[in-house]
Amino acid sequence: MITIPFRGILFDLDGTLVNSLPAVERAWAQWSIEHGLSPEDILPKIHGRRAVDSIAALAPHLDQETAFIRLEHLEASDTTGVVPLLGAIDFVSSLVDVPWGIVTSGTSAIAEPRLQAAGIPKPPIFVPGEEVPVGKPDPAPFLEGVKRMGLPASTIVAFEDTLAGVLSAKRAQLTVICLTEEGAAEADYIISDYSQVKVSLGEDGQHALHIQ
Repeated sequence: MITIPFRGILFDLDGTLVNSLPAVERAWAQWSIEHGLSPEDILPKIHGRRAVDSIAALAPHLDQETAFIRLEHLEASDTTGVVPLLGAIDFVSSLVDVPWGIVTSGTSAIAEPRLQAAGIPKPPIFVPGEEVPVGKPDPAPFLEGVKRMGLPASTIVAFEDTLAGVLSAKRAQLTVICLTEEGAAEADYIISDYSQVKVSLGEDGQHALHIQ
């Protein structure tokens, strides 16, 4: 068993707390077809990054604002099949008196319906993609989460699932636990699901995370 001392936790959302992959890919596939692009070319390149950044990189010829508004509508209106990851609800529920938050590349309009669909409460610390100047893998999103949490970055654990997210959290000086092989090489630890992690609550905000 591995024990990690910590004082706060920041989660990514899509692929980390909720499985929204089918909904994400349906929206992007429809958007791609509407704009004369190939979903097969687009879908492998979008995960872990803000939609606005992906559109700029993959379709710079489009009117960026109009293209983003359409994609945001498609993503926000489709929560079919969005479910919590195994053990996520129980793990979040165990964080009694533990500061925790979400740092997501998605906008509020997209993230909040997914949280609701998955039955996960919106935390007080919530950093959506539109509230940071630069998206993952830049450290800006997690630095904003650290700022809002008001704790030293070295005392915060981040849960992520993509390489872009892992790099963002590492560059912000957080300890990173990854739930997939994609970012495992850059993460500090890797788990397959939340059944492998438990929290021991301590005094004065000093807690311990146990990885089995």
